[in-house]
Amino acid sequence: MIFLVLHILSVVGFLQGMRYAQVRKMNLPAVVAANYAGAALFSAAALFIWRFGAEGHSHELIRYGVLNGCLYVLHMMILLGSYRVVGVGLTTAVASMGMVIPILVAWVLWSEPISVGQWLAVALIPATMLLIRPDHGRDVRWSFKAEGVLGANFLAAGLIGTVHRAASLRGAGAAPLLYQTCLFTAAAVCSGLCLLRRGVRPKAADMRIGVFVGLLNVLATLFLLLALGVLLTIVVYPTANCVRIMLNLFIGWQVWAERIRPRQMLGVAAALAIVLLANLG
Repeated sequence: MIFLVLHILSVVGFLQGMRYAQVRKMNLPAVVAANYAGAALFSAAALFIWRFGAEGHSHELIRYGVLNGCLYVLHMMILLGSYRVVGVGLTTAVASMGMVIPILVAWVLWSEPISVGQWLAVALIPATMLLIRPDHGRDVRWSFKAEGVLGANFLAAGLIGTVHRAASLRGAGAAPLLYQTCLFTAAAVCSGLCLLRRGVRPKAADMRIGVFVGLLNVLATLFLLLALGVLLTIVVYPTANCVRIMLNLFIGWQVWAERIRPRQMLGVAAALAIVLLANLG
């Protein structure tokens, strides 16, 4: 469970670092690209120091890493498009609902057990994510485009979580580091090409905050893989996502002076119920 706690703290730090960059009106695509580049370097350095145990499934880990690195950048592009079409709040909620996909895949493909209480937790996820979503939205005009970006958002988030789960099953030792190195290298290349295509030149401030959140990204991913190595998918993803959202909501209230809506308080209660059901199952 300590790996899960460390993952949650790392991902909250990463998200708050990105929020800081947003508030300071930095170039977010440049920050994201620097984050991936820094994460690739940190992961490669750690892999070089601790290489034991990565050989057994190296080809699979490399394929999984490259696949998820490309999915990371693709999902970022989908998120940005979804922000413009349906707003931040609904986009964030649907991305969080994507955790249902790796849970179901683990149940079907890897025969992970799910109790009645845990199934109830899964059933609560969609409504809870809608209730607790950030209060940054817009009037949604439902159309094929809106439904398309939300569906792509849901699938991309779910696929990323599923590939993480698959990689976590491919050995211990330095295996997570090999997977992460390939993941962040692929993401750095893809995001760097996007910057070149748009003619964006990162500034020093973008690079500094990007490298800092890149380190947090490495830790968040590493601790997630380690948590998946010792806990069931039905425990890891609902716990991590719900606690992370609640912490970010609290930080937004205390640090960024964001108002907490009554529906969000109801969402917090539902999120706590999900965490309890997932862990007590």
